[in-house]
Amino acid sequence: MNKWKYRVGIGLVAFNALSYLAIALLPVFGVSGGTLATVSGALVIAAESAFLGAVALLGREFFEKIKARVKSWFARPAVPPRPVSRGRHRAGVIILLSSILPYFAAEIGLFLGYPRDHHTAWIVGLLLSSDLLFVAGLFVLGGDFWERLKKLFEWPGGSK
Repeated sequence: MNKWKYRVGIGLVAFNALSYLAIALLPVFGVSGGTLATVSGALVIAAESAFLGAVALLGREFFEKIKARVKSWFARPAVPPRPVSRGRHRAGVIILLSSILPYFAAEIGLFLGYPRDHHTAWIVGLLLSSDLLFVAGLFVLGGDFWERLKKLFEWPGGSK
């Protein structure tokens, strides 16, 4: 690859990143709404054009290498799930099953005429607590339970 192509391509990638940084910083400077929209639109178009130019100059292989390097920073090697103790399993099952209770509490409350005056924050709180209990139960039960749960939904006759 020519040095000038490489340098111009890297410069275009840097321009792309700086354009998006400038868009993020525009509201800090107190720019009006119309000006903010106009400048942001122009910067997005310029940034995307610069990125396409960088791809044309540097080639797809370069960006595949960059993407692989960035993925390697965040990727963790696959670790097989560790077995959980009997106590942890019981606690996870109790948490998982108790996630049903807030739904019943919300239904009973609605049946009895609550909320009065259209205050529904407590219903949302109950439903969110139910979802959080469900997710917490799955985490406590561990990856081995998750694999068994997935097998519940597989057809036993194969892939037909």
